[in-house]
Amino acid sequence: ACAQDAQTKSTVSDATYTVRLRWSPSCGTAWSQLQVRGAVAREVSVRTGQNVLSATYSADDTRGDTSPMLAVSSPRGVEACAEVNGKVACTGLDDDADGHP
Repeated sequence: ACAQDAQTKSTVSDATYTVRLRWSPSCGTAWSQLQVRGAVAREVSVRTGQNVLSATYSADDTRGDTSPMLAVSSPRGVEACAEVNGKVACTGLDDDADGHP
């Protein structure tokens, strides 16, 4: 249900992956969504302050692409990260961001 009004608030990508910070205003949650090109092992996480939630997927799991949802009132100060092929990529909004990704 949270995906119905989910918004992509920030994105980072390269040739092998795209990491998105997703936020649902109606659910008050944020999560990391990862799109990878090819079958690779990956870890997807979302964090704010000391609160970190993550999920690990094997290369055989082609459907796993999100972190668990983190309860937040705003996407500001939330960081979405993914580790793919030993490289970590993170995206997010600073606490003082103006709301435009």
